[in-house]
Amino acid sequence: MIRFVLIFFLGYSGYVQSQIATEAITNNASIAGRSDGVLFTTSDGKSAFKYPANSNKMMASLGAFWISAKTNDSILLQASIYNPLQPEFWSGPIDTLTRKSKNPDNWNSVYLANAYDIKLHRENYKTPGYSVPKNIVDWPGNSLAGAALPAVLAPYIDWNLDGLYTPHNGDYPAIKGDNAMYQIYNDEYGEHNASGGIPLKAQVSQMVFNYTGYGMENVVFIEAYIKNMGDYDWKDCFVGFYTDIVLGNPNDNFIRTEVDQNLVYAYNGDETDEGDLGYGSDKPFLGQVWLNRPLSSSTVFEQKMPSNSMQLRRIMEGYTLEGKLKYDSTGGSKFAYPGTSDLNHTQSEISEESLGNVPGKRKMLSVVGPLNVKMGKGIKLEFALFAGTTQASVEAEVRKYAQSVKGFYNQNLNITAIPKQNYLEIYPNPCHANSNIYIHLPDNQNWTVDVMDAKGVMVCHSQNTYNNVIIAGDKIGACGVYYIRASSSHAVFNKKLIIN
Repeated sequence: MIRFVLIFFLGYSGYVQSQIATEAITNNASIAGRSDGVLFTTSDGKSAFKYPANSNKMMASLGAFWISAKTNDSILLQASIYNPLQPEFWSGPIDTLTRKSKNPDNWNSVYLANAYDIKLHRENYKTPGYSVPKNIVDWPGNSLAGAALPAVLAPYIDWNLDGLYTPHNGDYPAIKGDNAMYQIYNDEYGEHNASGGIPLKAQVSQMVFNYTGYGMENVVFIEAYIKNMGDYDWKDCFVGFYTDIVLGNPNDNFIRTEVDQNLVYAYNGDETDEGDLGYGSDKPFLGQVWLNRPLSSSTVFEQKMPSNSMQLRRIMEGYTLEGKLKYDSTGGSKFAYPGTSDLNHTQSEISEESLGNVPGKRKMLSVVGPLNVKMGKGIKLEFALFAGTTQASVEAEVRKYAQSVKGFYNQNLNITAIPKQNYLEIYPNPCHANSNIYIHLPDNQNWTVDVMDAKGVMVCHSQNTYNNVIIAGDKIGACGVYYIRASSSHAVFNKKLIIN
């Protein structure tokens, strides 16, 4: 069974957590994540984005969200992480009454689930002697009774429709993909020493997941819901994802932006990736493509990083640390090395090669916005990271990857593309014994379909279905009353089926 490894990071900021929880999911790549939301870093600060998964070669050493917003009075609310010793996110949710974060030690967990365990659980939860897997038991579906927290902390399928997460009664995590990691973290707990901004009181619920097929083996998807739990509406909010690039040998890299693809990627800047940890003549690349928001800017850091709140705000808005547009001598752009994809603002191709840059260490930031988020409301962000190597044209290979990822997303994951139909349709119903049964579901969701007899015994099961299901009549058998239940991470449908 394939898993992807992920870790979210917590360091020192007036508070020391004894041991930050670290978990892993692995596919063709192995990515580490920690309980406080930082990716690609282990609990002891080591790089943790391996590609291939069974090697010691690294693609990146840190990944994290940056957020910048204003209030009506232009007060800056900001959070960022680029130094693991100056974190600005901590494990756990925010209290809905006091709008204060909970003790991170009590929420020091990264929650894992996978489709294989869920399938076995769904088939066997009524079997005498069956023991529910620990990862399904530990899934944080509901907050504790009486706690001032959201009623639902992590998505789940309420199989018995009792409003509670009770896995011994058939409930299970509502994950996307074949392997998933879920984290809950916030920026309220400590001081913001890196950004110099006032905490936003942002609560982030984040699912990181992968697929073992569909050509997505080198891809990890990230879906984050960022909720404003603070005292102000967020005005002109920008959200970025920061990545500290390695690519084997970290000293010979370039960055490029493809504005029309909402894509920023790092690649080897010369013909050979030297060193014992390098990829040799197989040129490595790491891309990030935004899926549900247009890219508003991108930035490359070689050495100098933001040192105060105004510099960080300028960067998030797409300017340099000094507040200027990039490449003023050739036209102004908010995108780092956009090639020919930003010719509406630049006068010629702008790339690291065209400017004669020397390959070296690179850190990249891709940003979406501006967004307005009212108190108590949130925004959903979706993007994907993909890793690979090639001996051909890196630019062509990366664009092909990005288009493939977006095509898969639009077909299978983009819920906004679902038709208005929001019901389960079965025909014919009633039907004759041994007749085929046709089930039609809303498109673009990953459905699981079960048929149960009048006693609740499962007689047929279908998984990872995206639209139509055909059940052969001989799979059900005797005449009688049956119940069909279709469930996804967004809905549960139930309907009676009569076989004469």
